[in-house]
Amino acid sequence: MSPSVQLRTPTIEDARALVPLLAELGYSVPEATVRTNILNLADGSADRAWVAESIDGILGLVSVHLTPLFHASGHLGRITSLVVRSDARGNGVGRMLMQQAQDFCWGAGCERIELTSGDHRGQAHRFYEQLGFQLHSRRFIKHGTPPNNSFKPMPLRGTA
Repeated sequence: MSPSVQLRTPTIEDARALVPLLAELGYSVPEATVRTNILNLADGSADRAWVAESIDGILGLVSVHLTPLFHASGHLGRITSLVVRSDARGNGVGRMLMQQAQDFCWGAGCERIELTSGDHRGQAHRFYEQLGFQLHSRRFIKHGTPPNNSFKPMPLRGTA
């Protein structure tokens, strides 16, 4: 990987570049939603994100959510998105983003880190296994629609 790749927190100016990146994961997200989500990454919230950037623009994104565990003293770190631009894959960008996310989670007192990945993403699964992640459990999902757009992220004690 080029030493000119830097990690930083995304800004609302990055929203336009992040829309096609998220589309590479199969998510059609309006730019306004991406902007709102970036603004919600305020210090003290349970959510963080980083972009990898080079002279070629934004190469990748990782986002993390921390959840307190009721049955244990630590938190659960959840990788909520990881994407590397298709023309930048295989150059260490994903590894760099994942290391940043893991360092943040461990530093915030997480006792484990989890992520989900679609069954059709075999290459991603091999990547996660190379990083030490193991296939575990089963996920059940129920989709719904929030009653309005008034959602505000809640701060997580001990992470501010």
